Amino acid sequence: MGLFGALASLLAACDDGTKITRVDRRGGFVRSWLVFAAEGGLPVEMHGRPFPGVTDQEVAARLRFPPGTLRGFRFRAMAPGETAPRRLVLVFNRTDAPNAVRDCARLGPVPTAEPSEVGFTAQATFCTESHMMATGFLEARKTRADDPEAFTLALQRLFREMTGVNMH
Repeated sequence: MGLFGALASLLAACDDGTKITRVDRRGGFVRSWLVFAAEGGLPVEMHGRPFPGVTDQEVAARLRFPPGTLRGFRFRAMAPGETAPRRLVLVFNRTDAPNAVRDCARLGPVPTAEPSEVGFTAQATFCTESHMMATGFLEARKTRADDPEAFTLALQRLFREMTGVNMH
């Protein structure tokens, strides 16, 4: 096995099945937006579930920004359709095409598939009222329900891509 074969094997062994796509960020989305929005905890409007049996509150408790970005930042679950001027819309295992603009404006549930014990998808969108500020799509095909830390790390990677590197 040559150098390229060894490198390919090493990369395959490190592949955690996580892929981030469809990242978009509007010019008005900066760190101060998050700080202002998060007083009392940033509201999270959730649709679907990443895994069977988890509650919105359990998901919100596992959400974190990457280390060194926003210390002490909290998320809090809210019901779909509940209004909050600034919020994170989080759609797990959606069955329709990802559309962040529509997710911010939506007034009802997003169609989602039944969750499984292994793997999930997530469309995350930071919204100001009905306007999309930042969004990204995550496929975490190997993340398991019995590994909550892997779930947290996958979402941290998505948030890092969505918010940009310079969030200090």
